Amino acid sequence: MIWALNESGKLTCKIAYNHLKEKEKIQDTISFDWQIIRKLKVVPKIKIFIWKLVLERLPSSDYLSRFCKIQRSSCHVCGKESDSINHILFNCPFAQDFWLKVESAASCIFKYKTSWCKGKWFEESENLEKESGEVLTALIAGLWNLWKNINNCLFRGKGSSINSLLYRSLAEVNFSKGITNNETDTLGSMQGCRDSESRRFPNEGTITDSKTNL
Repeated sequence: MIWALNESGKLTCKIAYNHLKEKEKIQDTISFDWQIIRKLKVVPKIKIFIWKLVLERLPSSDYLSRFCKIQRSSCHVCGKESDSINHILFNCPFAQDFWLKVESAASCIFKYKTSWCKGKWFEESENLEKESGEVLTALIAGLWNLWKNINNCLFRGKGSSINSLLYRSLAEVNFSKGITNNETDTLGSMQGCRDSESRRFPNEGTITDSKTNL
C-alpha cells in the first residue's frame, strides 16, 4: 500500500494526524466575529471557555470519544441522556429550569436555548444586549456556571441548586459592570478585580480566578 499524502509513500502517525487535523479544520470552519469574545467584560478564563464552546471543543465524554476509546457517559445531573454539550447546557431538564429563571431575572427570552447552532446564539444575544442591557453577560455567566456545575457533579459528586447557580450568575453580571476592556487584558488589573466587593457568592463556597471551592 502506498500513502499518497507522503512523498516516500509511507504512512506515519505524524502524517495521519496532520491529515485528520486539516480535514477537521475544513469541516468545522465557521463564520464568526471573534472580536465579540475579545471585547467581553469577563475574566480571561471565561473568554477561553466561550471560545471553546463556540468551537464545540469542551471536553465532554461525548466529544472526547471522537479521539480516544472511552465509554460515553450519561448526564451527571439528570442521568437520562449522553453528556453532549448541547444536552448539558441547554436540553437537560435542570438546565431548562435554570434558563427559565435566568430569563425571568434578565427580562428576556432566549430563543436558542433548545437548539444549538455554532455562534448563532451569540449573535442573537448580542442583539438582545442592545435592547435589554446585560443580557449577553447573563447568558455567558449562566453557561459558565452550568459547565462548572456538571464538573462538580462528576469530580466531587455534588452539584448546586438552581437558585445557587442563578445567584452566582447574577453576581458575575454585577461583577462585569466594574470591568473595563483594559482591565480584562491585564493580569495585574484582574488581581484588583478579584478583591472587588461587588463579587459575592453563596455561603457554600467562593470562586477565584485560580481555584474553585464549592
